[in-house]
Amino acid sequence: VPAQLGLMSNLLSIDLRNNSLSCNGGAANGTGTLARSQESILPCFLRLTQLIYPRPDDSYMECPDVMWKPRAEAVQDCSGYGDTQLGDLASNLAENGLTDQRWEVDPSYYQYSGCRCLEVWNLGNVEFLCVW
Repeated sequence: VPAQLGLMSNLLSIDLRNNSLSCNGGAANGTGTLARSQESILPCFLRLTQLIYPRPDDSYMECPDVMWKPRAEAVQDCSGYGDTQLGDLASNLAENGLTDQRWEVDPSYYQYSGCRCLEVWNLGNVEFLCVW
């Protein structure tokens, strides 16, 4: 998700569910996998909430919501000049984003960070639980 979406003041609802999008933040950690920090899994102006909600699908898990960071924090975090930041445009981050925008993002995008299983269930002699 490009950081430039944070500049779109008239954008009220963003639904990025049911697709194959995935975060691309991180750096190789020497093992052939990417080491991603919590800050690099979402655009610079977004964060995962502390509130966790059951997923509306059949995944039997609950995950945090995605929402805007406080504006001053978002401006600071987006003001760099990397590929995922806005540079001098960070001060133009949409004012309405804090309360008006609604973000719907699959938890696979943010690597299920903050998600947890709701239950374990049995089918015959096989025990199932949510896995990511």
